[in-house]
Amino acid sequence: MFLTRPLQETSPSLKGWVCYAEKTHGNFILPYISTTKSPQQIMGSLVKDYFAASLGKRPDQVYHVTVMPCFDKKLEASRSDFYSDLYQTRDVDCVITSIEVEKMLEERMVDFPSLEPQPLDHVVPGCHDNTLYSHSGGGSGGYLEYILKFAASELYGVTVEDITYKTLRNQDWREFTLEADGKTLLTFAAAYGFRNIQNLVQKMKRGKCSYHFVEVMACPSGKPMKGSNDLSLW
Repeated sequence: MFLTRPLQETSPSLKGWVCYAEKTHGNFILPYISTTKSPQQIMGSLVKDYFAASLGKRPDQVYHVTVMPCFDKKLEASRSDFYSDLYQTRDVDCVITSIEVEKMLEERMVDFPSLEPQPLDHVVPGCHDNTLYSHSGGGSGGYLEYILKFAASELYGVTVEDITYKTLRNQDWREFTLEADGKTLLTFAAAYGFRNIQNLVQKMKRGKCSYHFVEVMACPSGKPMKGSNDLSLW
């Protein structure tokens, strides 16, 4: 990922950025975008293939619903890339945003304090604790932090504990440079919001973009669409 191209961009998890890249810059930008599925679609593959098989079901016999913070995840789930012609089913059948969940709960007048606690379901055998795991990243999901630490360790044997960003044009354009013995090893950046995305693309077209990895998200601050994630419920 880091050696075959001078720049590797990501955030396939945000449909808005991918749509912009496909429709506006086409073949110029697409080769730089990570081909890794988003967490939603990775889970879709697991549910429709692995989980369905463990239940003795076909993929089309399992209805998969996700709850996501961004309305664009509905568009992502509807892409032809994630549809099985063999079983005529999608990896994710239905996407409900967090604000839609809130509205449904309000309509049914659900009183959370009165609900009895329920154990978590276990999809993967051997994982029976009730621990909820998170990541060290920000609202974008932690792609940059995880990949930076992994790359530093695997490529250069360097352990990165703390990541201190340098803010560039604004708070939504930050970069981190890993150095050792006076040499620059890796340069990563985070570019959030369409204004910064457009500036990034222009730098690429002028051949003045030397980043090894850029975390790109259409939403300002890397937070998926505040309108679908602004809950008063909790």
